[in-house]
Amino acid sequence: EAVELRDGGERYGGKGVSAGWVMVIDHGVVQNFNGTMTLYCTKQKTQETVTFAMVGSDPKPHVGADGTFAWEATKDYGFQKLKFSGRVSGSNVTGKMMVEDRPLIPGMDPVSGMPRIVPEYCFAGADYTLTRK
Repeated sequence: EAVELRDGGERYGGKGVSAGWVMVIDHGVVQNFNGTMTLYCTKQKTQETVTFAMVGSDPKPHVGADGTFAWEATKDYGFQKLKFSGRVSGSNVTGKMMVEDRPLIPGMDPVSGMPRIVPEYCFAGADYTLTRK
């Protein structure tokens, strides 16, 4: 059974890998999708845990007549990028998502050998299933 939010939206939440992930859909538009995810960092060969959210000035995605939607941060999103697609069916939302993060880390200039700050590249993708709360 859906919990009506003050603005009329519905909240969906995850379990397992997607525990703590929340998506809010209001009047056929995905208003928010956020949570925490562990990413793999390619240069340091380590993992980092980040909080992701729909940050950026891209238009919020409308849920189509067939229940599908997609969103990707392309403008004004900073160091972290979120991309996701999905489908609403009954009381579930299923889909795929990817988070990229580019934190700054100590590095070295390849020509001079002098220390400098360089961007790391961390990423992870996952399938998700969220259930209406």
